[in-house]
Amino acid sequence: MQYLIIGMLFIMGVMKQAQAQVDVSQLSVYKVAEHEYINYEASGGVSKIAGNTLFREGREGNTLYHVDSQGITFKRQYPKSHFVEPTNIIVEYELSDDGKKLLSIDKANEIAKIWQINADFSLELLSEIGFNKPPEEMRFVDEAFQDGHYILYGQREDGTFVRKVFAWDQANNRFSQHSRLTFNNTTPSHELEFHSYPEQGLMVAVSPETLYLYQESGQGFELKLEQGFEFFSHNRIVTKLDTINHRLLVHYWKETITLELDTNNSVTAVTTLPHESLFGLDITVHNLHQTADRLIAQTLGCLHTLSLNDTNTYTATELECNPSVYNISDISADGSKLLMPNRGLNVVDITNINDIKRITRPLEQGRIKSPGNSQMNLPLGEHSSLSYNGTLLTHSHLTPEQGQTFVSDRALEQASIPECGYRCKAWLAVGKEVVALHGDQFTRYSVSGEEDTLATLSGILTLTDSTPLGNWYKAIALNETEFMLTDGNSLSVFTKTQTGFAHKFTQNIDIEFDYYGYTDVDFLYQNNQLNLFDRDNKQLVRYNYTGDELTYDTAIPFGPLDSGDIFDRNLSTYMLNDRLIVETQRGYQYIRATKIFRIENNTLIEEASLPGTLLAPPHALSGTQMVLLTDQGDDKIFVFDSSVDDSLIELGDYNGYKGSYTPKGQLLHFYGQGSVFVSKILQPIADTLDITTLQGVKAEFDLNELFNASLHGKLTFSAENLPAGLTLSAQGLMRFDGTVTYDTNITVNVLDGHQRTATFSVHNTFMPGPEPKDSLLIEMTQNESYTVDLKTLVEDALAVTVNHAEGDMTLSGSTITITFYEPGLYQLPFSAVNVHGAVATHVLKFDVSKQTGNSNSDSEKEPDLGAQDSSNGGDTETTTNGNTSSNTGNTKSTTNTSNTAKNDGGSGGSMAWLLMAMTLLLPKRNRFRRVR
Repeated sequence: MQYLIIGMLFIMGVMKQAQAQVDVSQLSVYKVAEHEYINYEASGGVSKIAGNTLFREGREGNTLYHVDSQGITFKRQYPKSHFVEPTNIIVEYELSDDGKKLLSIDKANEIAKIWQINADFSLELLSEIGFNKPPEEMRFVDEAFQDGHYILYGQREDGTFVRKVFAWDQANNRFSQHSRLTFNNTTPSHELEFHSYPEQGLMVAVSPETLYLYQESGQGFELKLEQGFEFFSHNRIVTKLDTINHRLLVHYWKETITLELDTNNSVTAVTTLPHESLFGLDITVHNLHQTADRLIAQTLGCLHTLSLNDTNTYTATELECNPSVYNISDISADGSKLLMPNRGLNVVDITNINDIKRITRPLEQGRIKSPGNSQMNLPLGEHSSLSYNGTLLTHSHLTPEQGQTFVSDRALEQASIPECGYRCKAWLAVGKEVVALHGDQFTRYSVSGEEDTLATLSGILTLTDSTPLGNWYKAIALNETEFMLTDGNSLSVFTKTQTGFAHKFTQNIDIEFDYYGYTDVDFLYQNNQLNLFDRDNKQLVRYNYTGDELTYDTAIPFGPLDSGDIFDRNLSTYMLNDRLIVETQRGYQYIRATKIFRIENNTLIEEASLPGTLLAPPHALSGTQMVLLTDQGDDKIFVFDSSVDDSLIELGDYNGYKGSYTPKGQLLHFYGQGSVFVSKILQPIADTLDITTLQGVKAEFDLNELFNASLHGKLTFSAENLPAGLTLSAQGLMRFDGTVTYDTNITVNVLDGHQRTATFSVHNTFMPGPEPKDSLLIEMTQNESYTVDLKTLVEDALAVTVNHAEGDMTLSGSTITITFYEPGLYQLPFSAVNVHGAVATHVLKFDVSKQTGNSNSDSEKEPDLGAQDSSNGGDTETTTNGNTSSNTGNTKSTTNTSNTAKNDGGSGGSMAWLLMAMTLLLPKRNRFRRVR
């Protein structure tokens, strides 16, 4: 029998306490999460609407939205690879009439896929159908996809044209051939453009000089009209079928051709009129859209309905005028919703023609936005951020596992201020709040608790003497509660209050701003010092902030930054760890470098220079160390450490994100891109873990114990070529099932949530249980009593236990006395434990022969009444009401165990006795050891 023992790992040694100084040799910088934003919403594909579903095709994938009176809500997004591989194949899409199914057509491979759109807007593949097999012997001419119909045009060798229409059976989830019709036309195929209306049985062919109208018949297409027109760009002609008024409208240069149709779709009249005369609006056929009962016309910024008047022309009635009315891309099957994608998404609900409703969704609303040049992205609360792209204000959460994740957003417009233009606006991180400044108006944004709700506090900035604030051009956060504003002539400091901000003081200053609010001065604030990097006067001017005023300290000449060359430029500047970092451009070849200066005795002293430019602002690791992400042709990572002589240390290549970021702890969150982790490499406490496995003893080892406790439950483990009996879960639990194995070294690979990897070895030492000394077969005679000490049968046995009783048996310690009253082959399983704690189970066999002659031996006993001889030829099976069975050769015996083993001071084979023996007799020793 096997027993379960849980192995505990005891980590030897004392871990060093975390220090401010970072061991650069153990530092790693790498991507950990790509943000939610993926450029699926970009234009370049179709947009469809049906029911409450809106589908939009983007460059790299597709997006699904829910539409109702409350708005347009982002639901799901799928990469193009979800629909087709490789992704350079053109795919056509169509929504079912109820908006609950999606059809995707892979035209290259002629495969149709029908998807169920579930209640949560996930997609479930209902059917995948290959169509147009086998292909017909004809030359491909043209194709079209409209309203769920895939239309192919071809031409046979004899010149006959063939049109095939494949249609979507929405109810039965099928996509199959709807019709195949032929027609003749002597015009070369490259000079024909086709327009089909399969449901009405009509087809239009347009050549540069002729308009043809065909109607379906039992024998193919029948030519109903052939009329000459001089078309310009015949392959760009638009036709629209007005089923309400039974007419076909064809765009014709400055006029519209109208084909009047009867109930059998035969042409009864052909007229041409200037567009405005026909429609009553300055529109063309391109601008017409039909529902089941209305003809909709769209002009620049307005929607109209068209109705036929007594003169057989149209009368336009205005529905709505709005700048968002741009271009109708689709109409829902029930005709209630018009879709107009532009910079955002616009849906016009015309269910009630007398009460038009417009539903809008700004571009990218509902998730992390794409980064822009003016993207504001600031830390908020403990684990949030707030960003603004000029249209939408987005609240996000910051997590080590997923980087920046969307929480909520809202539309926000900041109008320009006449006196300031687009200046006099700023976003600041003040403590754990974000402050938006717009002229003399402020809004404080804050979060609390789980940080799921964005709270606001708004008001007006006023000076102590109640005079107007006036224009300002620069805003600077000073500390957790204060910020300053300046127009170049003066600066004003404001401090937080419970109701907003209070004016603290105003003082004069001299900084040159141009008329539009631009300046060549960089404002660098750190450690209660305001440093003005003045390019015009070639000096770094320093002010000290005391809390009550800003006092002038010194002006430091540019020195090594002033070369005098007219081509030289000092670009971006940063102040970090009391160091000035300047990106420079030198000479007419525009050679870029990043230079680091310390300030000593009113002088800039260059400490380090890196060729290339910075990919992102420098990031402080400690008071003397900073990370520099540089573009040197190849992207590289450097650490500048001012505490060592060789201050620039190269860490290696960098494959992370670029631009501005929001730092939170060890994570740099690049908005709309992803997050970069700056931390120690993933490393186990020891390079090798020694474990000991014991035969017959189950064990479990938690490999997480080799790593810092903060990582427990966040690591993924894997190993190959594990020996028999050992398994490893992804959570790091190595389990041993007690079976016989061997000594081995196992390489374990570890991955954390930031994609860091580590490798260590597990050395397994296997301890076998006691082995038999000789044969375990005992020959005896029925009714004979036999005594044996089981410990003497195996090597180095510390204790034994009998798993069940056989025959008439008495157990005293490890010694048994046993008598069998019937001949046969009997088996007695027993387990032995050695000094190491390993357990081996063996079977002691008794070959009992029949007693010969009369015997009055005292040892002879009558058999139990329950024992019966059920011998049946060669194979023997003996069955009683016991519950132990064993197999040896062709003999199977199941013996009555109702004769309970007698207890003469022994354990009677109890498990408790074995466990007690193991506990008391095993020496105290560690079975697990770590080796460096």
